[in-house]
Amino acid sequence: MPSSPIKPGFCFRLRDLTTGEWSHLWVAITAPTGPEDSCLCANITDRKSFDDDSCILQAGEHPFLRFESVVAYSKAKVYPLGRLKSHPQVVEEFDPFRDELVKRIQLGGKSSDFISPSNRRLIEAELGP
Repeated sequence: MPSSPIKPGFCFRLRDLTTGEWSHLWVAITAPTGPEDSCLCANITDRKSFDDDSCILQAGEHPFLRFESVVAYSKAKVYPLGRLKSHPQVVEEFDPFRDELVKRIQLGGKSSDFISPSNRRLIEAELGP
Protein backbone atom coordinates (compact mmCIF):
# COMPACT_ATOMS: atom_id res chain seq x y z
CA MET A 1 0.00 0.00 0.00
CA PRO A 2 1.37 3.46 -0.85
CA SER A 3 2.18 5.78 2.00
CA SER A 4 -0.73 7.99 3.11
CA PRO A 5 -0.27 11.62 4.11
CA ILE A 6 -0.30 12.21 7.85
CA LYS A 7 -3.55 14.00 8.65
CA PRO A 8 -6.68 13.29 10.69
CA GLY A 9 -7.95 9.90 9.56
CA PHE A 10 -4.49 8.38 8.99
CA CYS A 11 -4.77 4.70 10.06
CA PHE A 12 -2.03 2.40 11.23
CA ARG A 13 -1.05 -0.49 13.45
CA LEU A 14 2.13 -0.76 15.51
CA ARG A 15 4.25 -3.88 15.82
CA ASP A 16 5.53 -4.94 19.23
CA LEU A 17 9.18 -5.64 18.42
CA THR A 18 9.45 -8.05 21.35
CA THR A 19 6.55 -10.32 20.35
CA GLY A 20 6.19 -9.41 16.68
CA GLU A 21 2.44 -8.97 17.17
CA TRP A 22 0.49 -6.11 15.62
CA SER A 23 -1.66 -3.79 17.75
CA HIS A 24 -5.25 -2.73 17.30
CA LEU A 25 -5.97 -0.26 14.50
CA TRP A 26 -5.06 3.33 15.47
CA VAL A 27 -6.36 6.51 13.88
CA ALA A 28 -4.94 10.04 13.95
CA ILE A 29 -7.62 12.39 15.26
CA THR A 30 -5.69 15.67 15.14
CA ALA A 31 -3.51 17.27 12.49
CA PRO A 32 0.25 16.75 12.73
CA THR A 33 2.36 19.30 14.62
CA GLY A 34 6.04 19.81 15.27
CA PRO A 35 9.08 18.41 13.53
CA GLU A 36 7.98 14.78 14.02
CA ASP A 37 4.41 15.27 12.72
CA SER A 38 2.98 14.31 16.12
CA CYS A 39 -0.77 13.61 16.23
CA LEU A 40 -3.25 12.63 18.90
CA CYS A 41 -4.23 9.07 18.03
CA ALA A 42 -6.73 6.60 19.48
CA ASN A 43 -7.13 2.90 18.95
CA ILE A 44 -10.20 1.12 17.70
CA THR A 45 -11.39 -1.88 19.66
CA ASP A 46 -14.24 -4.37 19.85
CA ARG A 47 -17.32 -2.75 21.39
CA LYS A 48 -17.93 -5.83 23.55
CA SER A 49 -14.64 -5.34 25.38
CA PHE A 50 -14.81 -1.60 26.12
CA ASP A 51 -17.16 0.65 28.11
CA ASP A 52 -16.83 3.94 26.19
CA ASP A 53 -19.56 4.15 23.54
CA SER A 54 -18.98 7.84 22.70
CA CYS A 55 -18.26 6.82 19.10
CA ILE A 56 -19.57 3.52 17.77
CA LEU A 57 -18.19 2.33 14.44
CA GLN A 58 -20.07 -0.21 12.36
CA ALA A 59 -18.57 -3.08 10.40
CA GLY A 60 -17.78 -1.89 6.89
CA GLU A 61 -17.46 1.82 7.72
CA HIS A 62 -13.75 1.25 7.07
CA PRO A 63 -12.27 -1.79 5.27
CA PHE A 64 -10.49 -2.88 8.48
CA LEU A 65 -13.71 -2.91 10.56
CA ARG A 66 -15.28 -6.37 10.53
CA PHE A 67 -17.51 -5.98 13.59
CA GLU A 68 -19.03 -3.25 15.72
CA SER A 69 -16.20 -1.27 17.33
CA VAL A 70 -15.57 1.77 19.50
CA VAL A 71 -12.83 4.36 19.86
CA ALA A 72 -10.73 3.79 23.01
CA TYR A 73 -10.39 7.45 24.03
CA SER A 74 -8.94 6.53 27.43
CA LYS A 75 -5.93 5.03 25.64
CA ALA A 76 -5.43 7.97 23.26
CA LYS A 77 -1.86 9.25 23.03
CA VAL A 78 0.28 11.57 20.98
CA TYR A 79 2.44 9.65 18.51
CA PRO A 80 5.35 11.06 16.45
CA LEU A 81 3.92 9.65 13.21
CA GLY A 82 6.50 11.30 10.98
CA ARG A 83 9.26 9.41 12.77
CA LEU A 84 7.30 6.17 13.08
CA LYS A 85 6.37 6.10 9.38
CA SER A 86 10.05 5.89 8.48
CA HIS A 87 10.15 2.43 10.10
CA PRO A 88 7.87 0.09 8.10
CA GLN A 89 8.85 -2.81 10.34
CA VAL A 90 7.10 -0.95 13.17
CA VAL A 91 4.17 0.77 11.38
CA GLU A 92 1.65 -0.86 9.05
CA GLU A 93 -0.51 1.69 7.20
CA PHE A 94 -4.13 1.24 6.13
CA ASP A 95 -6.56 3.26 4.04
CA PRO A 96 -7.46 6.45 5.93
CA PHE A 97 -10.86 7.00 7.48
CA ARG A 98 -13.23 9.20 5.46
CA ASP A 99 -13.50 12.83 6.60
CA GLU A 100 -17.07 12.42 7.91
CA LEU A 101 -16.00 9.44 10.02
CA VAL A 102 -13.03 11.41 11.38
CA LYS A 103 -15.42 14.20 12.39
CA ARG A 104 -17.59 11.67 14.28
CA ILE A 105 -14.49 10.34 16.04
CA GLN A 106 -13.40 13.87 16.99
CA LEU A 107 -16.87 14.79 18.29
CA GLY A 108 -16.99 11.51 20.24
CA GLY A 109 -13.66 12.37 21.85
CA LYS A 110 -14.89 15.82 22.78
CA SER A 111 -17.89 14.29 24.60
CA SER A 112 -16.23 11.16 26.05
CA ASP A 113 -16.12 10.76 29.83
CA PHE A 114 -13.03 8.57 29.40
CA ILE A 115 -10.63 10.94 27.59
CA SER A 116 -7.99 12.87 29.52
CA PRO A 117 -8.50 16.64 29.86
CA SER A 118 -5.30 17.38 27.91
CA ASN A 119 -6.37 15.14 25.02
CA ARG A 120 -9.85 16.71 25.03
CA ARG A 121 -8.20 20.12 24.65
CA LEU A 122 -6.23 18.87 21.63
CA ILE A 123 -9.47 17.73 19.97
CA GLU A 124 -11.24 20.97 20.86
CA ALA A 125 -8.37 22.93 19.29
CA GLU A 126 -8.63 20.76 16.17
CA LEU A 127 -12.39 21.32 15.89
CA GLY A 128 -12.11 25.07 16.46
CA PRO A 129 -14.83 27.38 17.78
